[in-house]
Amino acid sequence: MTRRPAKRKERLPSDVPNVWVPATFDFDDFCPPGTLTERSRQNLKNACYFILSSLSRHRRNPVELEKLEECGYHRLWSQLLRDVCGSCYKDALDRLKGKWLEADPRPPRDGRSRGFRLLPHADAAVSVPKELSGTVRNRWARLLVRGEEQAQQSLDPLAHLTKWFDPKRLTVDLSAAHNFVELGFARVVQMIEASSLSEEEKAEARGRANLKLNAQIASLRALKDGNYNLSNTGRDERLHSVLTNIKRELRSFIQFDGQFLVTLDIKSSQPYFFTKLMRKRFYSASAKDRLGFKSLVAKPTHKGRAPHPPSTTTSPPSLNSVTLSGCLLMPEKHTVATSEIFKISWNEGFYKHFARLVAPSPLKKEAEEAAVAAAKRDTMFLLFDSQPRKFSSAQYKAFKRHFPCEAEVLSFISRLGVNLPVLLQRLESRVILEHVTKRVAAELPDAVMLTVHDSILTTPGFSADVEQIMASELASLMHVQPGISADAHTSHSELGKLQAFAQGIFTNTFETIRKRKGISYAQYQRDAPMLQVLPKHDGVTLFSARYYDSCLEPLYDEDLY
Repeated sequence: MTRRPAKRKERLPSDVPNVWVPATFDFDDFCPPGTLTERSRQNLKNACYFILSSLSRHRRNPVELEKLEECGYHRLWSQLLRDVCGSCYKDALDRLKGKWLEADPRPPRDGRSRGFRLLPHADAAVSVPKELSGTVRNRWARLLVRGEEQAQQSLDPLAHLTKWFDPKRLTVDLSAAHNFVELGFARVVQMIEASSLSEEEKAEARGRANLKLNAQIASLRALKDGNYNLSNTGRDERLHSVLTNIKRELRSFIQFDGQFLVTLDIKSSQPYFFTKLMRKRFYSASAKDRLGFKSLVAKPTHKGRAPHPPSTTTSPPSLNSVTLSGCLLMPEKHTVATSEIFKISWNEGFYKHFARLVAPSPLKKEAEEAAVAAAKRDTMFLLFDSQPRKFSSAQYKAFKRHFPCEAEVLSFISRLGVNLPVLLQRLESRVILEHVTKRVAAELPDAVMLTVHDSILTTPGFSADVEQIMASELASLMHVQPGISADAHTSHSELGKLQAFAQGIFTNTFETIRKRKGISYAQYQRDAPMLQVLPKHDGVTLFSARYYDSCLEPLYDEDLY
């Protein structure tokens, strides 16, 4: 009789990150002993902990805070809840609804469960750490291990970039950065107090600004400690790291081998990559062409890529029979010759060109900055808003007057059900990660390269050569000469950007408050000051207690989503 080989014991991490639950949540009171079997009760408790922690993730993750401000709810992925909590996640949600959380009345979409958010009394409470246990803990541990393995596999082809994340060479001046943030927060508070917001809204605004700045400090501290959080497993295919969470104005406090960094940035990058969509050959390219439409909208299959859905809002289009329409039916030379987007000087940028077109009269110098900012907001709305409403908006009508062919392509992509933001981000990622940076690495092997999506950070001695290669490779791939800006980050230059830094935080906070979306983060005593002890790093007190919630909610490397 043949003996089966023993099944290899699965490796599970000994330390599983805590989840964070409102301190006022008492499970024994919520579900008294004796109402369920002990095993069912334990699974229910862990499911409740996991869900409640998921709905407070905006306190630890700035990206989740932005999403919550945008739609007012956290979207939970039902497959993840099922994988971690099993079938009891539905029972947990039903029991928590109305008592600890509320559901989005809008129907769910994109395969996700309905949106949820904590009720005000739950969101007001301080979060306390809880350990998962039993089956739920083991399932969560398996997912973490799988995620780590996928992350590592996805990073293997990017060794020419990841090698520069070296804690001995990549450093940050935390003390100076904290001074900058502290001064910035003081100016934000002044702007809030001088604004037209009500007293209640001002308290809310202070709390939101506090969280945003806390997130910046948290990212800088992670960088200092060498916790880079490198990942290339998202459906946007971008290389994410702690650097991508740090605002541009704070980069001056980051050095490599003691040198300040220079950011090389593609001007008007998203409209620039949109030019690819204006070419007929983009849609007819083989699925093997990774910069073609068919490859970009297909479900990722290469090693290490997480099983995200394809970049479509509905079912993906038939990749072998995409029916072109309008200007895309014309010969490509005709489209290039007649489309406004190909007449732009990309050194000047798309947004300035658009602003001048829509202005009722020639722009005066003092009005140009505001007009360009408005043009950029309108463009981002047209490219990134997924709702059909944008096609009846004033922004779309203005865009269509001056960019009729481009507006037609926008509508065409929408009719295909393609997620345009993801498509553009994938295109950008493949161009930068698979072509531009690999050419730089081949021609300048000693050139430092730290990427932030469409930008490359390098040292001053290599910036001119990297910029030249970057522009040459982009022009070769996109058939449009790009505009590249070079921004040298020094501590001296950043002092002049302090006002812009504060203004950006205030404007974003003010606009999201006015939208009246999302749940309060500041009321019920959660606005500054947020902790009882001064934060320290390596035993050194760093900055005022108002700006970092390290006492209550210390960072951990693994996010729930």
